[in-house]
This record gives sequence, C-alpha cells and structure tokens, in this order.
Amino acid sequence: MLLGILNAQAEGGGGATYELLETYNATGSPSSVTFSNVSQDYKNLQIRISARTAGGGVYMQFNDDTSNNYVQHVIYRSSSGVSSGANLNQPSLSWNTATNSDTAGNFSAHTIDLADYTNTNKLTTGRSVYTLLAGQVFLTYTSHLWRNTDAITTIRVLAEGSFTNDTRISLYGIRG
Repeated sequence: MLLGILNAQAEGGGGATYELLETYNATGSPSSVTFSNVSQDYKNLQIRISARTAGGGVYMQFNDDTSNNYVQHVIYRSSSGVSSGANLNQPSLSWNTATNSDTAGNFSAHTIDLADYTNTNKLTTGRSVYTLLAGQVFLTYTSHLWRNTDAITTIRVLAEGSFTNDTRISLYGIRG
C-alpha cells in the first residue's frame, strides 16, 4: 500500500515532477549500493528504499564523506508509544530496516528527500519517512543535515551486514 502511495506521488502530485534516474534491485547479498555522477539538473532528490538487511540497519553517505558530519532528529511511533531522539556527529545517516529474522516478505519502506542538493551556499538538509513491520509497527519521521556545502554527486547506501535479495533502491530527480 505504501509503495502505491509513493508511486502516486511520483506521477506528479503537488506540482512537482519526479523522474526516475536509477533503480538497483539487490541480488547476491551486496553490502552497499552507490549512485555515482548524480545529475545536477534537478531541484531536489528522492531516494526510495524497500529493504531487508542481515543486521537491521541502512546507512547513507554523500560524496564518500565518512567524517562525523551527519545529524538526524527523529520522532517515531511504535506500539509502545511515541518517542524522539537525535543522532549527532555521526559518520552517516541511519535508519532501521527489516531483517532476515522478520516474517518472510516483510520489508521496510523508506522515502528520503534531499532538498536543494546542488546549492553550494548552504548545508544540505532533508527529511525522511519510513515504516518498519518487524514484530511491532514503527512509523518514523526524521530530519537530517549533512554539514557540508558541496553539491551531492555521489550517494552510497550501505547495509548493516548485507542487503537481502529483492531489496530495491531507487533514485529520483525532482523538478518543480
């Protein structure tokens, strides 16, 4: 259902035009996926991830930056209630994912927006929403910051352990 909503947004909801730039379908348990030479022709970017990993996490870095330049603020809802937190001075952005031990066919669904990713006069900001069906349902909203003014030209998505077969990661350019 969530992927159907995301696909409906890609068809032009809200006046923006979403253009699929690249999709990666995992086979053979890769530990990372890299989008190189990211086009500089769009206003914003969106990464959509439907994932399962061996270790339960997915991470993202820009332009091969592994320094502690990433910040996230998180609000999430689970069956236990509402919580919040922050990940400061991290070597990557991070999100939980479904794992091999979860019910077969359960994948986490992530939508990650990167605003104004070519503007070299400011730090890169973004937001993400993801849902995780793993024993209990999580719905998470995250704001994130990359403390760097470089235009994003490379996006690396890493798995904790490895991605399982049928993990799908897509990069969209957004005009509008």
